Amino acid sequence: MILETKRTTGAVCLLAALLFGNAASAGEFKAAPNASYVVDLDTPDGNFSLWQADDLTGLNALRTNVTFARLGKDKTYAPHFAVALENDKGRVVLGASVLKGKVMIVTLTTWQGDKQTAQEMFMLPPEPSETFALDLDWTPDGVVTAVIHSQATKDMNGFERHQARLDGAPARLEITGSTAEVEFKPLKLGSTTP
Repeated sequence: MILETKRTTGAVCLLAALLFGNAASAGEFKAAPNASYVVDLDTPDGNFSLWQADDLTGLNALRTNVTFARLGKDKTYAPHFAVALENDKGRVVLGASVLKGKVMIVTLTTWQGDKQTAQEMFMLPPEPSETFALDLDWTPDGVVTAVIHSQATKDMNGFERHQARLDGAPARLEITGSTAEVEFKPLKLGSTTP
C-alpha cells in the first residue's frame, strides 16, 4: 500500500509539472516605451468589442491583470473575453467564458487558418469575481506560453502554465469581449530576457 501511494504521488507530481511547468514565465519582463494601456471592454449583452495592436515587432511578452467588472446576461452569448496572438498562418487564443455567472472556463486554442488544431483547458481557473494576472510570452519560432496567476493556483506553485505553437512569431494582438465589462489594467507589452 505504501508503494502504491508513492507511485500515485509521483504521478500527481509529474502531472502537476506538465500542467503548471517549472517556471512561471520566460524571464525578467521589461515594458516597452509607450506600450502600457488600460483596456476596458464594456460590451452590451449579446454584442462584441475589439481592441488590437497591429505590430508586435521587437516585442515578445504581455503582462496584464484581468477583471470581469460586470457579467452580462444573454440567451446566446456568455460573458467572454479572448486574447489572440496571430500571424498570417494561424493564431493562438486564450479564451475565458463565465457560465451562469458562477464558473470560469479558460482555454488555450491553436488555429491554422479556419481549422482548430489543438486546445488545452486550464484545470484551476480563476473565480469570476477575481482579478488575476495573465502573462503571455512568445518566441521567434512561434512557441506561445500562457500563464495565469490566481487564488486557485496558490496551493500549487502560484500559477498554471500552458503552451501552444504558431508557425512563426505572432505579428498582431487582438482582444475581444462579449456580454460583459472586462478590464485589462494595466496591459503592458514588452520583452523578456532569460
